[in-house]
Amino acid sequence: NKYYEIIALHYNLYRAYKNPGDRSSYYKCRDFLFSNYKLYTDRQLFSLLVDIESLCVQNIDAQKQEYNEEKNKLYRFMFDKEIFSPTAEEYIPLILFRNVLTNTSIPMIEWTDNFVAKYLPKLEPENRDSMKNYWEAQKCLILKEFQGVIKHAYKINTNVFYLKIDVKLQYLVAYYELEYLEEARSMID
Repeated sequence: NKYYEIIALHYNLYRAYKNPGDRSSYYKCRDFLFSNYKLYTDRQLFSLLVDIESLCVQNIDAQKQEYNEEKNKLYRFMFDKEIFSPTAEEYIPLILFRNVLTNTSIPMIEWTDNFVAKYLPKLEPENRDSMKNYWEAQKCLILKEFQGVIKHAYKINTNVFYLKIDVKLQYLVAYYELEYLEEARSMID
């Protein structure tokens, strides 16, 4: 019964938010959504996926690192179903695009390259160059190519607050690893 599935998803979503340590409710919610996503409009589905992403972030903040992989599963699902915005006509929210890039590790680099190639054109035009360079800087950071971090971070427009913080952190790590200690210290100020 489709109504049972919808109620079960929302009930488990509520339980997962109310009790962040309740893994069972989180997994039931995620599994109900992944199995029954066709019951929702694109806008509803996008909203539920963002809710589940938020649960992952909440658990990661509580030092439950296995939720990093949960975020990757969520992003792969969104990629496969082409649900990165409320509708096909709308741009991808910059924060979501950024979240996908910051959750990448060495095993996910190729997947993230494919994500950027496919979805960069679906960002607002004024953000595309910055986010391409953001990804290149992030990838260099993961691969420990610190000169590349500096080269690409320099090209990022930091007018967006959370990008400004991310870029400062990218510079800080690169400068420290390259033993440019004075430059690293300037990132702390």
